[in-house]
Amino acid sequence: MSTEPVYYTDPYLVTLDAQVVRVLDCGLVLDRTIFYPEGGGQPGDRGWIDGVLVTGTVHRDGAIVHLMDSPSGFSVGQRVSLRLDWDHRFRFMRAHTAEHMIAGTFHSALGIPTVAIHLADDYLTVELDTHELDDESAWKVESLVNRAILEDHRVSAGVFTHDQAEALGLRRSIKVDGDCVRVVEIEGVDRIGCGGVHVSHTSQAGLVSYAGCEPIRSHVRTIWYYGDGAFSAARRERAAVKEASRLLSAQTGEIADAIRRLIDTKNVLSARLREAEARLARCQLESQGPVFTTDLPLEAFQKLASGARFFVTGTDAEGRVRWLLGGDAALFAAFKARFAEFGMRGGGKAPLWQGSAGCGCTELEALARSLILEDDNG
Repeated sequence: MSTEPVYYTDPYLVTLDAQVVRVLDCGLVLDRTIFYPEGGGQPGDRGWIDGVLVTGTVHRDGAIVHLMDSPSGFSVGQRVSLRLDWDHRFRFMRAHTAEHMIAGTFHSALGIPTVAIHLADDYLTVELDTHELDDESAWKVESLVNRAILEDHRVSAGVFTHDQAEALGLRRSIKVDGDCVRVVEIEGVDRIGCGGVHVSHTSQAGLVSYAGCEPIRSHVRTIWYYGDGAFSAARRERAAVKEASRLLSAQTGEIADAIRRLIDTKNVLSARLREAEARLARCQLESQGPVFTTDLPLEAFQKLASGARFFVTGTDAEGRVRWLLGGDAALFAAFKARFAEFGMRGGGKAPLWQGSAGCGCTELEALARSLILEDDNG
């Protein structure tokens, strides 16, 4: 017996009475339901059955299963009351509708097909079948979609045979098997085969905001905020710009130039710091001998390894013990033979070797003095 998908006939219904037809270890199968099962990029619904939490809804072995931690208290034939987590459902009805509008507009306005989509709590992604996308093209789509949202286009769904559906001029070819296909149409914006649930008019979707893109699998994945998430993102960004303006003592339009100047200054100072550290490293090596512990970054000693034999230890920003060895392969082999004893790891290529250790710097110094002295005495 299949479950009647009441979520299709009335996607705004929040409560419903139903009958249990199967009790599984993971949840319940009912004769009818308002819980949408996960599919097409849209998460499954959550809510309660007779007050017991439904953590999700999925298709499993040809049935719609309402996932529950404790379904054992129910029995076949029992009448139960369903209550939907409406905030969760409505969020994804809005997201799914917004995604259709974004993907449909990319196709109609720019001729770019969609490869995949993902819906999250406060953002969604649309993966496009293109290698690159400039900001102007994305902003054009953003403007067109928001205009259509405010125009309050009707959103409807109908079931057609495959031939009938294909004759409607769908944005993408039908990807499901079976005699019939469900088609979702956003009047004047998009028409595509889809099994998800959507709002009834575009104004309910809320505005969308383009947040950027990233390369993925030779495609471009665009990122969008939607509904309340779009306003929250705008507030966060305004707050960040305001704080940056305060910290930089710059007007909004001057922030980028102020940051570039800071980066240029940082690069100059970083180069000078590295030069100073290299000079200090040489002084330490000349004054303290071949084995010592330093507060300098070990990178400062790397250029000194050519023609020198030394062993330096120190700790990094996380407090881990690090070591650096200047010498030939034979000297490193002597150290490597003692790795297990001192919890050492590392490697390299003559004349520079480096790594970490599980013991303290004092123990490493003692080891290094014995090995280098032994090697020097032949």
